Amino acid sequence: KNQVSGLVFRSLILLTTLLSSFMHSLPKSAEADFDPTYGWHFFSGVESMMPAPHYFDLELDEEGNPHLAYFKDGINEDFLIYKYFDGVDWQTIPLDVVGALDYVSLELDESGQPHIAYHDSGSKVTTYAYHDGTGWFTVPVTPPQELSGMFIDLALTTGGIPKIALFSETTSTLLLAAFADDQFTYEPVDSGGYYNFMSLAVDEADQPSIAYCEGTAAGNCGKLKFAKFEASTWDVAVLETAGLLDQSGNYASLAC
Repeated sequence: KNQVSGLVFRSLILLTTLLSSFMHSLPKSAEADFDPTYGWHFFSGVESMMPAPHYFDLELDEEGNPHLAYFKDGINEDFLIYKYFDGVDWQTIPLDVVGALDYVSLELDESGQPHIAYHDSGSKVTTYAYHDGTGWFTVPVTPPQELSGMFIDLALTTGGIPKIALFSETTSTLLLAAFADDQFTYEPVDSGGYYNFMSLAVDEADQPSIAYCEGTAAGNCGKLKFAKFEASTWDVAVLETAGLLDQSGNYASLAC
């Protein structure tokens, strides 16, 4: 009996050794591990003495440094702030922009200069601001006291020409504003609804596409939609429709 038990034990050892050798000869699956060289770095003290930055937007320059545009809450009014990290510390390029501000969109051109679109809910004006390396210049995008400019998003063409997607509550129309001859002109993209949370992207051929939601009021989203400019017209598609008590398309984000 002892001899049989010993034989069985030795057989199990041999089988285990053979199986282990076979398993080691098989191709190994890829493994993911945390590399301590890379990780999250948190910057504190970017802004102080305010409840919270509102409606901020982020872009990275060619060196990977962050650039921020945001509104700083004041006691009676808001301030538009533009800051960037130069690799050592945060720098601020002051803007003389105050008001009842909301909605901001930031882009950097090929020279790393900032372009900002923002909306003032007091004057109802959407404004485009850009820095040419020496100072800021501003151009109104929408007329005063017209209910338009909410949920804006800014994109630049390969030549640095700004295009801005915005909603006109006055005409119930999603518009694309393009800059030419020192002023903005508009073309309708979609109409008949309340359009929120636009995300605009321009491809290498400078053709625009917009992801957005359609609802019945500000911040309400019943349909997630996608519009792409093809040849001479806009092709609009419904990507998702919300259920009876649900919403669909909030805070969509689009990239080309």
